[in-house]
Amino acid sequence: MTLSEPIIIIRTTVVLLPQSWHQYNKEFGVKKSLPWWLVFIAIFQIIPIMIFPLDTLRNITLGVWAIPAALFALLGWGLLSGRLWARTSTTFIQGFSVIGRLLSLLPGAVTVLSRNEGTTVVNAPLIVSSLLSIALSTAILVSVDRPEVTATLK
Repeated sequence: MTLSEPIIIIRTTVVLLPQSWHQYNKEFGVKKSLPWWLVFIAIFQIIPIMIFPLDTLRNITLGVWAIPAALFALLGWGLLSGRLWARTSTTFIQGFSVIGRLLSLLPGAVTVLSRNEGTTVVNAPLIVSSLLSIALSTAILVSVDRPEVTATLK
């Protein structure tokens, strides 16, 4: 090839299913690496689940904290190890967190003290903690469901 010959570049897009991607990696020895934000999610994914109003947090004992901490440590290890079951479990837990927060937020946000006088009390700590937890869980769900995460898991 000389410099005077035209160079033709053909752009192709190949869409591979996750199973095909893993076979491709095994066959050709392509190294997979985790995105940096997946490491952050693996370590801190317990935070949206454990956001509660301060009154609720004061009543939780250390033994109750240990159970979710152990579960999320296992999930974090699974995500960092590139395990597909960890992604599935993270999606399941964070999805149920959103559903559970919505179900507790709707009836608990406003309390009617007296029907005759129409006195109502807004439960601001519950509203703020629920909305924050829903936002963080949704961000984790969207992040874990990205194609580059699926491509790195086995």
